[in-house]
Amino acid sequence: MKTSLLASLLAVLPLACQQPEPEYGLARIALDAISERLQAADSTSLHPRAEMPVPSSSLQYARERRTPEGTLERLGTERIELDAGRVVLVEEPGTPEERRSVLCDRVAPLLEGEVRNGRDDNGNGLIDEPGLCFVRYGNLVTVYLTAAGETFSTAVTLRYALAISSTEHSPRG
Repeated sequence: MKTSLLASLLAVLPLACQQPEPEYGLARIALDAISERLQAADSTSLHPRAEMPVPSSSLQYARERRTPEGTLERLGTERIELDAGRVVLVEEPGTPEERRSVLCDRVAPLLEGEVRNGRDDNGNGLIDEPGLCFVRYGNLVTVYLTAAGETFSTAVTLRYALAISSTEHSPRG
């Protein structure tokens, strides 16, 4: 079943139209949208497949949902990527039906507290990670995002979305 462009826009539009409050700004809204998309991700379809401690600035996956009859229905392929300081959702990448939506702009080149020096400067176990990065631990993907002066992270358990929890917030003045 293909998702129409209109349905995709309607799904993202409420997030894009919200006026963020200082404690719930652009980075948090984008991270919530990413988490929502990843809830339907098939963990066996992830690309890249690298696991901790290798962060990636993009993640491609197949989305599925369970039908009322109990079978899995494929919803399509998506990629979330960092592109020129923006978080971009790419639906059906590499196909004639490819659609791109910007979820967030003003993404920092590196995650808050990092300096490009080959060391873990912010103490999260990663080295020189970009402003948007995905880190995989088996079926758990942690998403880190520094944008518009805010840093957030969230952990999403893939396939059936067993848990989502916000784990960090450190706004910068």
